[in-house]
Amino acid sequence: MAVRVRNALGWVAATCLAAGVAWLGVRGVLGPPENAPQAVSLPGPGADAGLPEASSTRRPPQGPGGQTVATVGGEAVFDLGPVTARLLSATPARGWEVDVAQDERRIRVRFTQDGQSVTVVCSFAQPPPTIRTYR
Repeated sequence: MAVRVRNALGWVAATCLAAGVAWLGVRGVLGPPENAPQAVSLPGPGADAGLPEASSTRRPPQGPGGQTVATVGGEAVFDLGPVTARLLSATPARGWEVDVAQDERRIRVRFTQDGQSVTVVCSFAQPPPTIRTYR
């Protein structure tokens, strides 16, 4: 009977060791949790005060009123109306973070990584809405 108990304990130990090694291998493939997709929350009015001036990067609409702005830091998609706009999505590139602020006159999407920053601003203070990118 003691031999059977020793054999069972050896089997359990070997199984636990194999499961641990497999977990370490899978963890390396899946990557750390900080690379998981991020949700974007839209803050209320007055969240961002001033931004520096830059040249316009308005592109032709893609679809009815839709416009995608792709940057090194990520992609912002806007729904442009005749006098206003709304943010449809803000997706950071791998390794970048995104922050969104909006008020009654504009929407700001800022992508950041290691001290670098790319900002996309959709302004609709005066029709039609315009989109500018700041680096």
